[in-house]
Amino acid sequence: MHSWKKVANNHWQFLAGTELIGDFKQLKNNFTWQDERGSHTIKSRSGWGSHYQILDTSNLQVGSIKPTTWYGSSLTIALPGKNYTITYVNKPLVTLLLKNDRHETLIEAGVSTHLGKAVNRFEVHAQLVPTRQLGLLSAIVFLLVKSIFAGETGSDETALMMMLAAGSAD
Repeated sequence: MHSWKKVANNHWQFLAGTELIGDFKQLKNNFTWQDERGSHTIKSRSGWGSHYQILDTSNLQVGSIKPTTWYGSSLTIALPGKNYTITYVNKPLVTLLLKNDRHETLIEAGVSTHLGKAVNRFEVHAQLVPTRQLGLLSAIVFLLVKSIFAGETGSDETALMMMLAAGSAD
């Protein structure tokens, strides 16, 4: 079982059971993701939070997040050698879908209901997510959905992640 755990104000950890996968921190409009593969900064480039740069430890841009179109409800994540699309949908409450270029859903995060209450949900289809990008992609999705969690359920304290399949893709 994977989960997001709030450690302190603006600091979350991504866990596999009790094993730490990585740290996610917010410093004003910048966000950092740190794991065994290194560190990335996700830097907001707009006041609306719709354009981001993804920087490596040398502060070089290695990716971006930007609206797919100016009028739509989707974003494009560009990483070296791969592009991903994030789309906001209602299922029945707000849900964010991260899809690869084959339109397969890799990560699904949002708010659903359980026993009449809104609950946070974060699901990864592990067999489809490249291992080397699992942490960074999860951090990007969490960045985009954490304010929705807080607004809909009153808490960004935790978000459960269910691994829907064993293994991962490379």
